[in-house]
Amino acid sequence: MRRLSAHWLACGGLLAEAINLLERLVPEYVGLLGPDHPETLMASNDLAVRLGDAKDTRRRGYTMMLNLLPRMQRVLGPDHPTTLVARADLAALLAAVAGMDKAKEALCVLLPDLVRILGADHDNTLKVRQNIAVFAGELGDAPSARDLFSKLLADKIRILGPSHPETLEIRLSVASWTGDAGDATSAYLALQKLVTDSERALGADHLITLKARVELAYWFRGGPEHVEDWKRWVAALLFDMRRTLGSNNALMLDAHRRLAHWFNPDEYMPPIASDPTVRPI
Repeated sequence: MRRLSAHWLACGGLLAEAINLLERLVPEYVGLLGPDHPETLMASNDLAVRLGDAKDTRRRGYTMMLNLLPRMQRVLGPDHPTTLVARADLAALLAAVAGMDKAKEALCVLLPDLVRILGADHDNTLKVRQNIAVFAGELGDAPSARDLFSKLLADKIRILGPSHPETLEIRLSVASWTGDAGDATSAYLALQKLVTDSERALGADHLITLKARVELAYWFRGGPEHVEDWKRWVAALLFDMRRTLGSNNALMLDAHRRLAHWFNPDEYMPPIASDPTVRPI
């Protein structure tokens, strides 16, 4: 129960509280069940992951996970689902500690085991494929990221359906990496359709819809006659993001950075309307 509480604390942004809870919990598991009990190993894995999530304790989390994984392989077995998850968690920490190339390499080694043990359509398998695609793009290979995400999208549509949030988010990645691969027009057209589909399926204020609107604004490909209308559209987008997410949200700040070219320096932060229900036009 307290493991679950730590999970929800971390999901709610209370990472320090989650770490504090797990640091008290793991010794209790060791004392009651022993260091190699499956519950102890899973609680230790949770602590290593949360330590890795925090910048100041990331290397400590990585070291802990590095020492924990052989014990999991010995006690649970190399093919146990918890062991496989730990390998994926270690790869995520590798990205921050040793570089994304090492993390991508570790995930590429892990992927065949996931397919063999859990199946090609298992959620953990799909997540690892997604992370491999992300790392490929972040390492500078936008065409590979586009292609990997495109293949993943076909499976997401088959498994979850075209309107599922995860499917729509993968569509967003396909469109974004298509633009980064040099085809801005195709990216723009794909994002136009995605924004419409996401608003219909999830609502205008859903995080995925807002992300898609930011990408659409970034990849805008219209004539000069549309620029002023588009600037008003971007101002409305930033207003909606600030209303929904808050002024200091990381996604909000990144959107301002990416879309700053739409405004003169003194218009960089379009003013909020005095009536919060009124959108700028």
